[in-house]
Amino acid sequence: MTVSYEHLQALAPLGIIALAPLLLVMLDAILMREGREARERALGPYKGFFLTAIAASCLILALFAAWLSFENATGVVALSESMFVVDRTASFAIALLCVTGLLTLCHSLSYSPAREVNHGEYFPLLMLAIAGSIALVSAGNLISLFVAIELMVIPAYVLVGFDRSRTGSGDAGMTALLSGSFASALSLYGIALIYGATGHFDYPGIRTVLDSGAALGLGGAALAGIALLLVGVLTRQGVAPFHQWLPDLTQAAPGVVALFVPTLLVTAAAFALIRIVDSIAPVSLPAFGAMFSMLSVVSMVVGSVMALVQSNIKRMLAYGGVAHAGFLLAAVNVQTAEGRAAALFHITVFLFMQVGVLGAISAISGAERTRKTWELLSDYTGLAASRPILAAAMTIFLVALAGLPGTSGFMSRFIVMSAVVGDGQMLVTLAMTISSMILFAAYLRVPTAMYMGHTVADDPDALPIPAVFALSVCAIVTIYLGLFPGPGPASFETLDIVRRAVQP
Repeated sequence: MTVSYEHLQALAPLGIIALAPLLLVMLDAILMREGREARERALGPYKGFFLTAIAASCLILALFAAWLSFENATGVVALSESMFVVDRTASFAIALLCVTGLLTLCHSLSYSPAREVNHGEYFPLLMLAIAGSIALVSAGNLISLFVAIELMVIPAYVLVGFDRSRTGSGDAGMTALLSGSFASALSLYGIALIYGATGHFDYPGIRTVLDSGAALGLGGAALAGIALLLVGVLTRQGVAPFHQWLPDLTQAAPGVVALFVPTLLVTAAAFALIRIVDSIAPVSLPAFGAMFSMLSVVSMVVGSVMALVQSNIKRMLAYGGVAHAGFLLAAVNVQTAEGRAAALFHITVFLFMQVGVLGAISAISGAERTRKTWELLSDYTGLAASRPILAAAMTIFLVALAGLPGTSGFMSRFIVMSAVVGDGQMLVTLAMTISSMILFAAYLRVPTAMYMGHTVADDPDALPIPAVFALSVCAIVTIYLGLFPGPGPASFETLDIVRRAVQP
């Protein structure tokens, strides 16, 4: 197959990120000191900053390439057998994943030296996970889909346990690996069923056989295979009842990993789900729509109720993410351009809100030298007295996650609900309303403790500049998208961008 300029332009982000781990490993080996520090792969501050700069440069280049591909896209660019398919949706997803990596690097630059966990393998593992996520959102073939999922999740699970001094970190990584292996086995079995029924691995070939009805004569093996494949993808997205790994991983992982791994996996899996639904799910069968509606309602109810009863903030945020996964699934179930735009807008705003609040937890846990873990609700009592700016930033993210009017969380929920109501899914709309009310009560417990609680104010250490920058970016985006989702002071319109992203 001849590779054209369009192929090179579309695959440039994946190529850049895929080569970054090799470059980082080589640089780590060159700069590694001799003696005991070399054996432990401990990095000095200058070396950690250097590797961070290299990784950030690769992400910025990939982000720029994705933006060029998005702006210059004239249609779908696909390799042979649809191994990789790059359209505006994929370019939009790649840009979001690169932004997630950049925000994570900002927090890593301050968290890792403070906790003395500067291991050289951290940066290659992070870039490998991002490379897998980019391949996942561009996969148009069942083989490339499975390989991309494994390339994404295996480095992510290793990252969960990279802080060997943290209690439970290794156990959480092993738990996530076991649950992920079970989901991978189901997906692989589903892929085998789909291939046996249709004779194709590529999405266009599978869809052609399904539309012709030939697969139905094989006892519904293809439909069963699609269902098993979807279970594997929904597990990575954190949809109930396949969500058990998410709270444990978010709680036990180091602060900087807790904001990166769940967000990366959920975002990439959401885009992969959209492509699968649009490409091979037989929309003529109402069973799939009913299944998605049921799962979205279950995810909303389970996530919101469990978030309300948590005393650990990271677990509360993880269960809140389960509820938000239900909101997203409801939007995906709307088979219109409006539903797709609502889903993409919700993914975007949730990424900045969740990374923002988890990044604030990571920043304060890295800066403070107290005995507090900064994970329990009681740890934040009276925080506004000692850290008013950080408390204000956390409040912005939490009220946005709760859906307060004037924030991006409210706007995304309004857009999703409008699409769901327009599709006639009144039961899902009712579940969204009830879940939003419960989440409002769950999230608002933290600002109440910060501003209404009283404790002895200490003399806090200054937050690192990279963490402040990352928190500022997330706060600005959260407020701006809530006030100006359409025309605003900036030269771009977010809603117009997401509408363009759903176009071929």
